[in-house]
Amino acid sequence: SVLLYRVIYFGPAFVLALALLARGGRAEPRADAAVLPTHAAFILDGGTRAEAALARLGDKCFHVAPAGDAVLMYGVQGRHWIVMGDPYGPPAAWGALMDSVETAARAAGARVAIYKADARSLAFWRARGHTIQPLGQEAVIVVHGFTLDGPERRELRRKLGQARKAGIVVRAYPPGAAPLAALTPVAVAWRAARRGREHTFSMGHFDPVLLAGHHVFAAEGAEGCCAFLSVWVSGDGREWMIDLMRQTDAAPSGTMHALIVAGIGAAQSAGADRFNLCMAPLSGLDSLGPATPLTRLGAALYRRGERWHGLAGLRRFKEAFRPDWQGRYLVADGPLHALAALRATHRLVTRPLPPITLRPEALLPPATDAAWDAGRTAAPPQRKAG
Repeated sequence: SVLLYRVIYFGPAFVLALALLARGGRAEPRADAAVLPTHAAFILDGGTRAEAALARLGDKCFHVAPAGDAVLMYGVQGRHWIVMGDPYGPPAAWGALMDSVETAARAAGARVAIYKADARSLAFWRARGHTIQPLGQEAVIVVHGFTLDGPERRELRRKLGQARKAGIVVRAYPPGAAPLAALTPVAVAWRAARRGREHTFSMGHFDPVLLAGHHVFAAEGAEGCCAFLSVWVSGDGREWMIDLMRQTDAAPSGTMHALIVAGIGAAQSAGADRFNLCMAPLSGLDSLGPATPLTRLGAALYRRGERWHGLAGLRRFKEAFRPDWQGRYLVADGPLHALAALRATHRLVTRPLPPITLRPEALLPPATDAAWDAGRTAAPPQRKAG
């Protein structure tokens, strides 16, 4: 009876939140982003996580620990501060950092939640009394020893063969060298096929200026560029991570597989340890703890709603590379706060983006961190008196 009560009480709101995450919605105006020039290099260049590149999107605020030895990035949506991933810096500094940011959030009439926390950090969050809600699993490839041989990668070889027979040629470009004029039409076509929707905040969106700072792998067919992949690299070079995966309807089957294999090969040559294929949302919830009513509902939606959301297909695509699967989690103050934080995150992820254009500055060499930081100001919004 207790379980039934929880399902009835929490279930409809959870399904609504998941529906919003999958289908898109109307985002509230975003707050001015705060970039702290003194610590931008600390986030981007000194870390072990390629996901730190999200700091460049211009949609996040930053909060630094009192001792200056840890930092986190977050988005503001209504009364919610959504922290993007675990803090950056030594775990011993996270406690003071979280105390500080939670105090600041309360002063602004807001609450803090962490989106996509890593499984290795869960003991820290539990010790602070937070609720842990699984979001899905992230696919990570161990770069050393990766090979196309063996029966486990038979499907991957088949896909690569399809791309090869179709005449696909993959070209690799280091940061600043990608042919942006050729990539932009692909990105425009990809967004148009999705009724103008493109996600951001927890993933990159197409911006030629931002793209110029990353590795790019482009696929060329008989009629020119038909797909491309961009990749982030962590500050220490040990992790490479997929950012944009864009293709036109004319891209042959196996094209994106070929681009990812080229990216893995480049990571191998650069001496990286891992290649991150990003998260498959709602996948693997049955195997991730804790087994809450929300988790069971999410798992049921994943199994029965493939025609609606296509998430199982995304999982199958990544499974062709035979990655290791690692849990990602939402950290909140309780089940109800978790639901509200999911909705707030959805609005940050789906906020409207400007039309794609190839601005003249995109054809210039990528700016240095110091130049990128210049002129970025503002702070998180504060609650008005009264």
